[in-house]
Amino acid sequence: MFCDACDKFICSKCAKSDHSNHNWETFSMVVGEIRRGLHIYLNRIRKNEIPEINNKIEKLVSQNIESKRQCDVDIQFMQRHHEEIITRLEEIKKKHEQTLRDSLEVQNEQINRLKSQLEMKKKQLLDLVKFMEESSGTMSDYSFFENHKELTELMSGFDVDMKRCEQRKRFRRGKISDKQLKCMVGKIIDTDEVIANEIGSFQYGHSTVLMLESFTDDDIYIKFHHSDHTKLINKKGQQKKEFKIKPNDLCVSRNSVYYTDVDNRSIARLSPSGSVSVVLRTDPLLPGGVCSQRSGGLLVTLNDNTTQWMNSDSDSRRLVRHVSLTGDTIREYEYTSDGKTKLFTLPVKVAQNGNSDICVVNWTSRTKGNLVILSSAGHLRSIYSGQKLRWNFLPFDVACDSLCYILVSDRYNERIHLLSPDGEILKYLLNENEVNFPTSISLFKSNLRVGNENGLVKVFEYNNSVKLIDRY
Repeated sequence: MFCDACDKFICSKCAKSDHSNHNWETFSMVVGEIRRGLHIYLNRIRKNEIPEINNKIEKLVSQNIESKRQCDVDIQFMQRHHEEIITRLEEIKKKHEQTLRDSLEVQNEQINRLKSQLEMKKKQLLDLVKFMEESSGTMSDYSFFENHKELTELMSGFDVDMKRCEQRKRFRRGKISDKQLKCMVGKIIDTDEVIANEIGSFQYGHSTVLMLESFTDDDIYIKFHHSDHTKLINKKGQQKKEFKIKPNDLCVSRNSVYYTDVDNRSIARLSPSGSVSVVLRTDPLLPGGVCSQRSGGLLVTLNDNTTQWMNSDSDSRRLVRHVSLTGDTIREYEYTSDGKTKLFTLPVKVAQNGNSDICVVNWTSRTKGNLVILSSAGHLRSIYSGQKLRWNFLPFDVACDSLCYILVSDRYNERIHLLSPDGEILKYLLNENEVNFPTSISLFKSNLRVGNENGLVKVFEYNNSVKLIDRY
């Protein structure tokens, strides 16, 4: 408490001054007021502050448990990875051993064959030498000449190329590089270094942003729900062009724009002038998501229309197809390695990662889904189904960055999930405080754009300069 007269805290010295009565009266009034409101104040602390502190304590305890669980998961994953490396090394070692043993067996067969030939010639030579020693004096000149000729021929046949008997296949020790070993074993990364900072936003309509595709930093294609048009906008959200097309998805391949046309069951090419040319028909299948294939062509999700929309029975077709830009089918991804188990219930979006893996947004019901990751050869690598979320995980879009990390938009949990190239959750790149009901995402270099269900597009500066924790 400060004295109004001397502007000092009331103390015993100040209380004895000329204005001490005034100070004590003021102090007493303040204390009395505090006393009268003490019960309410303490109740508020008990009802509001203490539960909030308890809630924070529980969250910290939960976070501690979750951190320990995640640490155990990472250690188990690292152990499995280590065992896989050892297994693969053992397989390589066994192949090398078998190659050397096979080579030795071939070499031994050749040596034994030459040895048998030499032993036979040796016997022939000894027999002829003995015969000539015993009979040379009684032979006619003609017989002597013929036997001597045969002896000379036998002598010339004893030359053997001994180098051919040496082991040709040898083991050469490889160079053990610490850098290569670290790369093979894996790395400990600090995911705090992967960040997305908001640098802008723009409101473009009020409908759900179904599609965002960045052609350049200043050329963005955008499509809204129930819209008959697709717009080309700049980074500020200003319209540059409008095209009368209704793509389900769109991508850029070799400086050309391709999109899926559900109404006409086709994949079409969009020219800069707005003219449309059909690349291929997908009838009777409905095209969905589309992306550029790294080795050339397009990857497109397809589903049939002969069964109910979300029911995938034995007769339904739900797949990803790799097609050339001339419309030829290169490969289809529909079943697991057993050739019977379906990979997808309803594939809706597709993206190819920098490591050639294929990432597919797959809806398993109207309220649930997952992200299916395949190798380019069609092997199932992993399935991500979310982790400890308030609502069911139903991904809407997927993108991959330059380090092969995977970004997935989670509309109902209002998050952008950041996954490792293997499909393991690293963290939530963005949460409900930064994005609201995200539906579509587009990543071009360091510009991450997120569209939501209300026509809002947020722009983030994306930094994936992951810090490596190297303790070697």
